[in-house]
Amino acid sequence: RHPASWSSFAAITKSLRAFTVAATAALLVSTAPVSAQYGPVDPYDSAMRALRDSIGSSNDAEQHAGMVSLRELRDAQLKPLLQKFLHSDDWSLRVDSVLGLAELDVSGKIDTNLVGSLPAEGDRETAVAAAVGLGMLDADRINAMLAWDDLPSPQKLLLACALRKLGGTPDVALVTKLTESRTPEVAVLATALLLDLGSADPAAADRARATLSALPPKTRAAIVAQSAAGSSANNLKGAAPFIASLIELPDVADDARLRALGSLLVLAPEVAYPVLAARLERDRSQTSLMRFAAVLLASGVRAPKTEWDRLRNGDALIEALADAGTAIGESRDQDAYAQLLALKHRVALRAATEGSLRLG
Repeated sequence: RHPASWSSFAAITKSLRAFTVAATAALLVSTAPVSAQYGPVDPYDSAMRALRDSIGSSNDAEQHAGMVSLRELRDAQLKPLLQKFLHSDDWSLRVDSVLGLAELDVSGKIDTNLVGSLPAEGDRETAVAAAVGLGMLDADRINAMLAWDDLPSPQKLLLACALRKLGGTPDVALVTKLTESRTPEVAVLATALLLDLGSADPAAADRARATLSALPPKTRAAIVAQSAAGSSANNLKGAAPFIASLIELPDVADDARLRALGSLLVLAPEVAYPVLAARLERDRSQTSLMRFAAVLLASGVRAPKTEWDRLRNGDALIEALADAGTAIGESRDQDAYAQLLALKHRVALRAATEGSLRLG
């Protein structure tokens, strides 16, 4: 196993051929008496063999780190190596190779035929999830994969949501069937998607809430936060009232409720504000006020002054946060961030930084 760090390899290597020529030249110089016994050695081919052997002999985590480093090079000369790894015995090499070849393609999109030819179901599931996350799919590719008979329900839902995010319309019958899944995570998010499509049965939301209510509180809380995040990530605005109702379910942990509220603020702030007001009526402790202020800041939403005024309690820190939030709402960003920096408050600064990324 090669002892070198693959992550540092990526950082110091700008051209694979330049690296391999230099490395092989150094090797030939240091072993001249031995190398002289053999014919000419192609530096590129020799280094490619070394790379293949080094990555292929590592564990999954090391293989993935090495492959990510190689993929970051975006070097077309890696194509033969990636094609070789498509037939590796190691699933991580196969999946990374499919992704790497997509990154080398002029379109930057994944080859669905390569995904379909991966030998294990786990390979395909991982490749689909990665392709969605990396933006390697367009509507045509998504529809092609949705037509596969052996695609598991979680991947069907993932692709259907991705299609909706691109402005497409997933097959309503497919999404309706997903709402009937025995996997609560799938059923609830599929319900959100169906609501966004405007095709949900009036009782669909009630069934999803009943499903969640029957689960242990810890599981329920996790699915509420996950469903809110999925709806926000895929811009399922039509599902916002449904997500708001999930946040109000009983026995949802505060952390999960806050995460869900943050997602709802990003998705549809006008739906989230009443939820925020209701939570504030229940708990106006200093800790809760600070956490709600942080969620508002992190959402990147330009909330109106009335929303920030709800938080005010005379405390210097809360008042300063409300002043800064009001300034953001009025598009006085420079003033707002100057105030936040002056606070030197770790949680507030972290939330403000996250919010600023959303504001652009």
